[in-house]
Amino acid sequence: MGPWCLVLKHFQTYCNYVLSHYGKAVVVFDGYEGRSTKDMTHMQRSKGKKGVSVSFSIDMNLTVTKEVFLNDHSNKQRFVKLLGEQLRNSGCQIQNTFCS
Repeated sequence: MGPWCLVLKHFQTYCNYVLSHYGKAVVVFDGYEGRSTKDMTHMQRSKGKKGVSVSFSIDMNLTVTKEVFLNDHSNKQRFVKLLGEQLRNSGCQIQNTFCS
């Protein structure tokens, strides 16, 4: 699997999908901050593979695979934050419901 392109057009593709199917929707992101009772399940699903924390912005091409990128919790959180910002800029309402 090659590098994963994380660029503005991909975020815009997500936004276009939401807008065309649901209009200016309320989008809810849920997840867990810190330690969670689901940590063991997540570890089993990833088969013990560790991700790499990547410093990225919305206009970069990443040099890691999508799998490696998404195996790191902090990468997922930053990705959701950027996606939420783009959806908000497109007129959607964003709710984050992170559990501790």
